[in-house]
Amino acid sequence: MLKVWPYWIVRPKAVFIAAEGALMGVLLLYAAWMAESHSAPRAAAGVLGLVVALLACQVTFYFNKPGVLILDSNPQRFLVKTLQSVAAGLVLTMLLSWIFPGLFHGYGQALGAAVLAISSRVALRPLVRMLVKHKKIVEGVLILGREDLASKLYQDLINGDGHFEFKGVFAGLAAEEGPGMALDYRGLKELVLRGSISRIILVEPDPIRREALATTLLGCKLCGVKIEEAVDFHEKLKRHIWLEALHWEWLIYSDGFKVSRLYIRLKRIVDIACALLLIALTAPLMALIAIAIKLNSRGPVLFRQERVGLDARVFVLNKFRSMRHDAEAETGPTWAKEQDSRITAVGRTLRKFRLDELPQAFNVLRGEMSFIGPRPERPCFVEMLRKEIPYYDLRHYVKPGVTGWAQVMYSYGASIEDAYKKMQYDLYYVKHLSLWMDILILFKTARVVLFGHGR
Repeated sequence: MLKVWPYWIVRPKAVFIAAEGALMGVLLLYAAWMAESHSAPRAAAGVLGLVVALLACQVTFYFNKPGVLILDSNPQRFLVKTLQSVAAGLVLTMLLSWIFPGLFHGYGQALGAAVLAISSRVALRPLVRMLVKHKKIVEGVLILGREDLASKLYQDLINGDGHFEFKGVFAGLAAEEGPGMALDYRGLKELVLRGSISRIILVEPDPIRREALATTLLGCKLCGVKIEEAVDFHEKLKRHIWLEALHWEWLIYSDGFKVSRLYIRLKRIVDIACALLLIALTAPLMALIAIAIKLNSRGPVLFRQERVGLDARVFVLNKFRSMRHDAEAETGPTWAKEQDSRITAVGRTLRKFRLDELPQAFNVLRGEMSFIGPRPERPCFVEMLRKEIPYYDLRHYVKPGVTGWAQVMYSYGASIEDAYKKMQYDLYYVKHLSLWMDILILFKTARVVLFGHGR
């Protein structure tokens, strides 16, 4: 049996978001009350300024991610990262006060927001740690299905964020058992009631086995237990699609994978506008980069390479050259890796801040790429990955991108295993293709560029 935090608290930072959201809600109500009383309109405006400053701090918390250290045993690291985020929030507040002079009345609001943001997190951190330690908010979950897949799901979850409580053993079907095998309904119902199980995760891709389990699962559902597909459960927790248990039936009948024609047209218009704007704004920078590349190493400024795009069509991708011009002369086609000796000194800086990607604006302008989408791969690697990774060609149903969900959620891939993991994020993007998904990716990409997390 597996006990797991519910979705809303699987990442304890949700406690901070809820608390600070409630605080801002109270402040807004107070400002509205003061404005309606006609007694202190200036004070009401001051409270609104305080809320804006708190929101600025929330933006910097998002980018700097102090929330990942909530459960860290070293409180100093959490405090330092929180202070860094608040300092950046104050800078953003000052910028907003310069753009909107009437929004703030002095520095008191910014300082008040800083104190509230720091104190709320410092005060709430022990509470969150206590909740996690004593497992006060847990949900009983039973993994049911083929034993080998159930074990893989179990291992994948325990190697996750560490906010799970695991107890007991799995119950399920072994991989070699016949398709007519069915579990005893009374035995499973007794296990569910005795173990306080409120959710059963079905990890069985075989349709015949699933049919054999139908009566058993329906009986549990009528007892108030929620039945959920392993792929759906995993997707909500990890924000990628688990390929191990994926089957065509799930792909066809699950929510998502709906591409709106209006969205595609709108995305193309935005791509063209942004590409033209990016080229115009960065033309001087691109000229300086070109000079630096020529001075640093011999060879062309641009690196041009065939990639596989929409509908598996091949196109030529443009990048600033970040490696030696003869990087693959001896090895042949190979993935770039961390601390790659082929990368030049200038190239390392370009990769760190993703500046080597700037020429891809011209690929976007030609319609070969979008700003957001799965990263296009080389034809030779595509042929290999098609054989190794199930459903790999599904990533070619959308236009490739300069940045994407896999790029911001997973480190640079340098092996088949990395490509397999990134494919799970790419498939998640294809399923959830929308304007809001693109905006989220842009925010995460901005964090990578601003803080130099690329490589």
